[in-house]
Amino acid sequence: VPPLLSIITVTKNCAATIERALQSVRAIKTQEIEYLVIDGESTDGTLDILRRSGSLIDTLVSEKDSGVYNAMNKGAARATGMYVLFLNGDDRLNAEGFEVAIEILRTERPKILCCRSDVCWPNDTEVEVLVPRPLLLPFFNTIPHLSTFIATEVQRSFGYREDLRIASDYDLFLRLFLRGYRFRLADLITAIHYR
Repeated sequence: VPPLLSIITVTKNCAATIERALQSVRAIKTQEIEYLVIDGESTDGTLDILRRSGSLIDTLVSEKDSGVYNAMNKGAARATGMYVLFLNGDDRLNAEGFEVAIEILRTERPKILCCRSDVCWPNDTEVEVLVPRPLLLPFFNTIPHLSTFIATEVQRSFGYREDLRIASDYDLFLRLFLRGYRFRLADLITAIHYR
C-alpha cells in the first residue's frame, strides 16, 4: 500500500532553521506519511543535521540542481505517496490542523486540498493568515503552497516550470485552475510560514 502523503522539503544551506521543520514533521509522521529531503549540496552543516535525524527522513538526496523548482520536481518524481506537500526548510507544519487535513485526504480523496498558512515573524508573532481564494487566481496568487496538498499524479503531469525563478508555484495553480480542477478548501491552519 503506498503512503497517503509524501512531504517534500527542498534545502540549500538551511542549517539555522532546518531543525524546526524536522521537528514539525516528527510530530505528525505516521506509517501513512513519507518524508523526502532534496538538498542542493549544502555546505553549511545542513546535511549533518539531516543525517542525524535517524529514520525520520525516508529519502535523502544531495546533488546539484538548477534551482528550487528543479529540486521540487525531482522530489515529486521520487515521491511514492498518493499526495504531495512541499514544506520549506525554514517553515513548519501545524500538527492540529494537519491531522484534520490528513483525514480529509483519506476519506474524500480530493485532487487538490487547500488549507491555510499562518505567516509569522521568527519569534512566532503572527503577521497574517493566508486564506486560499481560488477564484482570484487569474489576478494574483491566492493559494498558499505550504498548505496545499496535490494528488501526486496531478503534480507530476503539470509540474513546476523550471524557467520561472520565483513564480512557478503560482503558474502551476493557475494552470490547474484554468484546466477546471476543483480546489477543495478547508478552514484549517496546516503550516507556519516564517517571514
